[in-house]
Amino acid sequence: MAVVSFRRTSTLKTLIIPFFLEYPLLTTKSYEFERWCSLIDILCSQKHIGDSLSAKQAFLDFTRTAKELNSKRNTPNKEVRADVIIEWLESLSGVPSKDTKLELMSKIKQSSNRSQFNLHL
Repeated sequence: MAVVSFRRTSTLKTLIIPFFLEYPLLTTKSYEFERWCSLIDILCSQKHIGDSLSAKQAFLDFTRTAKELNSKRNTPNKEVRADVIIEWLESLSGVPSKDTKLELMSKIKQSSNRSQFNLHL
């Protein structure tokens, strides 16, 4: 089996998405594809970047959609990380400081370690 990987959002937007719009998926993956396209749209437009409330909301929407994407294949780690990020975003009242972002990264790492530990029990 051959695997091809594209990481540039510009390639995804100009090559991959148009291909699958012209030759649509006929299975339940078509719904996943639509949600994935919405994530690529947020990334390309950079709606999730900035200090505004709309950027925070876009990042929150992005995280929720990413958590639900391919939910049948979700790992406990992915769900825990997404939940930590969603909880953090919802708790923000303003623009997060660098220290607050570092705390988030630490929480994600700790929660990932806990979920791995729980898998081994």
